[in-house]
Amino acid sequence: MKFEDYLLLETPLIVDLANDSELLARKFKTLKNKKTLKEELFDNYKILYYPSSFKNNLEIILFNKNDLNSPLLYISQYIETILNKKLVKNAYINKSKTLNSNEIQNILFHLFEKYDGMISDDTQSKGGKDLWKTLLEKSEQKNYKIGVYNNISNKISFKDKDISFKLWYSLKSREVYSEDNVTSTCYQMIILK
Repeated sequence: MKFEDYLLLETPLIVDLANDSELLARKFKTLKNKKTLKEELFDNYKILYYPSSFKNNLEIILFNKNDLNSPLLYISQYIETILNKKLVKNAYINKSKTLNSNEIQNILFHLFEKYDGMISDDTQSKGGKDLWKTLLEKSEQKNYKIGVYNNISNKISFKDKDISFKLWYSLKSREVYSEDNVTSTCYQMIILK
């Protein structure tokens, strides 16, 4: 038998992070047969919480409360304790096209209400970076503390109130987000109540 006689097929999954509705549908398909830990209503949404096989992790699916067959948002959420603060880390998010960024921000603020704050993941997509910029700016408007956490020194550098958000973010985002400087993975954006 010659090599030409073999049929070799491989179909790699190409993920478009700007439209990850297909991944959202796959997550829902995996979770819908699991038992939920809890359910809650928030605005026009129903939020279902599922257990995860990872420690300190929950999987969360959000629906329009009138349509439980079409998920709008999936979040893989970790709870970390840093400097005696319980912080939410949304490590992985898939969203429907119909959910706008303002709604996602409101949902994320709701999901961290019972915790001390929120911390970014140590790797970010472009969409995640944009989301965090808006979350930080809105957090400052809500009088939350915002800053950069150094996970090597275990210290937080908070934004000074006398510096404009635009200037602070411009300077700090260079530390946190880099494609060629691996030390950027030592820094994470943080929001504290």
